[in-house]
Amino acid sequence: MRILALSLALVASPLALAQNPYDDGYKRGYKEGFSEGYRKGQEDARGAAVAVPPPIGGPINIQVARYGSSNKICDATRHVRLKAQGKHSASIDASNSICGDPDPGQRKELEVSYTCGSVAKTASAYEHRTVYLDCSS
Repeated sequence: MRILALSLALVASPLALAQNPYDDGYKRGYKEGFSEGYRKGQEDARGAAVAVPPPIGGPINIQVARYGSSNKICDATRHVRLKAQGKHSASIDASNSICGDPDPGQRKELEVSYTCGSVAKTASAYEHRTVYLDCSS
């Protein structure tokens, strides 16, 4: 019985010793690799600039603007460009102050064609109202 117990102890002991160094080395390598990767990530994050996404669609680019009635119109492009070009949103009052009264006594409308990046848009409003141009959404 004593010989059997001693034989089992000798057989179990080398097996236990062979697994422990491997397991310990594996765990140590994992911890060192994880720690090094974490430290490198922290360093990279400290040096990185925070990127702010640009507004969607780009700034307003006025193509053409017209003010008037179905009978007579005037070119309001210059006036609208001065108010809105390059902005991300703008509001323009539709009134005779744009280019005079092109058709007295008739209902007039300001119609604007513009782009936001590659997206074409239009907006319009009748006299004494406001046209809203928006490239922020």
